[in-house]
Amino acid sequence: MRTVVSKEWSDLHDIGAPKFISFSRMVRDDKWWTEADIFIKSIRPIYLVLRLTNMERSTIGLLYEFMDRIGESFQKNTILSSDRLEQLRSIWNQRCDWFHRLVHALAHVLHPLWRSEEQESNEELVRNISDFFSRLASDDLSMIRKLEDEFLLFREHSLSFGGPTTRLCETKL
Repeated sequence: MRTVVSKEWSDLHDIGAPKFISFSRMVRDDKWWTEADIFIKSIRPIYLVLRLTNMERSTIGLLYEFMDRIGESFQKNTILSSDRLEQLRSIWNQRCDWFHRLVHALAHVLHPLWRSEEQESNEELVRNISDFFSRLASDDLSMIRKLEDEFLLFREHSLSFGGPTTRLCETKL
């Protein structure tokens, strides 16, 4: 591996070029390495999500939960500068908006790791599930009611969600 101090590095580039000089100064600066270390620690949740989805074939429910955790880690961060933190938060928000779909809320609620009483008090989750049922049932009120009843039984551990009602909706698509 060639490094900034190796002869091969010097032979590869024009030592007098402004970009070369700037880069050499940057990588020799302890402050830059400290910031790089902080940055790597800050994006660790993103790395974990990518690793899980690559190796474990995770469900979208896991992604939904881990994206929430990434957002929480931004709130707790006291090391990164506000500009850097805002830049990361902007990238994170764009990615969340990109993959946030109604079906993801249902996947999150159905995943056994995240099932909890707290889900029922999460207004966004409840609203997204309701909107998903409306879309799935093409605004057919009796079908929506059946889906909601089946979902309630699932929450009470009386029935597996995805039974005949959802299969009936699938055949209409």
